[in-house]
Amino acid sequence: MTLAVDQNVFDAAIELLADPGLVDDALERRASELHDDPVTIRRLLDWPPEALGLVLIGHKWSITLPQTFFAKDGRDRPHEFPFAAEPIFAQCAELASKMLHDVHDRERFTAIASRSAMLDTIHNAVEAGSKIDGCILSGPLLFGIPAEVYTSINPSGFRWLARFMRR
Repeated sequence: MTLAVDQNVFDAAIELLADPGLVDDALERRASELHDDPVTIRRLLDWPPEALGLVLIGHKWSITLPQTFFAKDGRDRPHEFPFAAEPIFAQCAELASKMLHDVHDRERFTAIASRSAMLDTIHNAVEAGSKIDGCILSGPLLFGIPAEVYTSINPSGFRWLARFMRR
């Protein structure tokens, strides 16, 4: 099984996620037209916001960023994986770097990042008056993407991704 996603499909998913008017069912419906595999669609919808959200968090606050994420297996047991296990995360890291340096893409970047659960967690903590500088952020727990998707993948080919995650 390959986790690689065609660049055109990835780009189409990014355009959907960048549209703040597309939410919930409408977003899911449009995304379902991009690929035949429901797990791939879930990955295309879940990873870009988390990856771009993580980049935004790293630029805005002085906290320790996660290097891993969690997914549950068929027996509901959580498994931890490095971000490098997900090729879409690598595509998003490259995209985030380009978008951050292009003033015309910042609005799209923000629209996608604002869908991030990790960014929402940080935002809620800040709004509640918590001091977050110096904290450690845990990686996301994915729902709808089974751990089995990642258990047989060797992430060593994505070690270059580490440079995007370092502060």
